[in-house]
Amino acid sequence: MKKINDWYICDEELLGLDPRRQSLTHVDDISYRIDWLSKQLMATALRDLFTFIIKNCRAKDVYVDVGANYGFTSVPLANVFKEIHSFEILPSVVECLQENTKEFPNIKIYPFGLGREESNKTIAYYPKYSLISQIINSDGSLPLDQSRRGFKHVTTDVKIKPLDSLNLPKIDVIKIDVEGYEFEVIAGAAETLSRSQALIIVENVDDDKNKTSIKKALNSLGYEFVCMISKNDCVFKPKPDR
Repeated sequence: MKKINDWYICDEELLGLDPRRQSLTHVDDISYRIDWLSKQLMATALRDLFTFIIKNCRAKDVYVDVGANYGFTSVPLANVFKEIHSFEILPSVVECLQENTKEFPNIKIYPFGLGREESNKTIAYYPKYSLISQIINSDGSLPLDQSRRGFKHVTTDVKIKPLDSLNLPKIDVIKIDVEGYEFEVIAGAAETLSRSQALIIVENVDDDKNKTSIKKALNSLGYEFVCMISKNDCVFKPKPDR
């Protein structure tokens, strides 16, 4: 791994972190350094995400970060929530996440992915841009077409568990960003989500079928779609009658 400014990232990673460029983003009680090279759109999206969570989440006890990557949301929100449960599926990224979060005892890291049931899967890992790594479908295809990005992937075996098997406390906010595997995560979290009536933030994936399945699944659990955040994330809240 390598360290650029405040972040440990994998050696081959080309996220756009630039040690020469430092911008400090303030969102209420969050002071969060985002150092991007030509990635200001992502910096803006993170700022908008933090602002939305702080303004719309009444209780700030438990935040669940599904697809935590290097901790870009877990770390800044560690000063906002009492507990943070961070799930990261890629072993090499987990090592960096552990370094990035070691100063925050309220962040618990889970080195596996979430899904419908406990199983072993194969993931397409993009070493130069780990954010777009995705679990391979049973027929060998990829959920999302990343060919336009020009990055090559390698495959690695990973473990999957359902969120419902972990007996987490009542969740206030859950962020799900798993590159096309969102529906499977929700399927394995039905009891927890129904019980928690949380604020749910799901990545806006480029897959209409997946979007429809996600909305139907959450609707059946008592949630409704309410808005988008920066065109990147879909927000669901409990229906008013729940």
